[in-house]
Amino acid sequence: MLKDAKKAWLEAALEDQITIPEPEYDEMDSEEYSGRILIIVPKLLHKQLIQKAETDGLSLNQYCIHKLTI
Repeated sequence: MLKDAKKAWLEAALEDQITIPEPEYDEMDSEEYSGRILIIVPKLLHKQLIQKAETDGLSLNQYCIHKLTI
């Protein structure tokens, strides 16, 4: 059903001359990447990251993602 909905939306967008944005990634590539990264950091840095995440009200994972994207 999802493929049918995608096809119908694309057809309607083309018909109405709506700009169709380019995909941000190739769907085939998404199978290659799990989204997981394992890094080993010094204990003091680990502690500091946890403390900063808690101060910001975030999980350690959310905090690290935020820092990696800015």
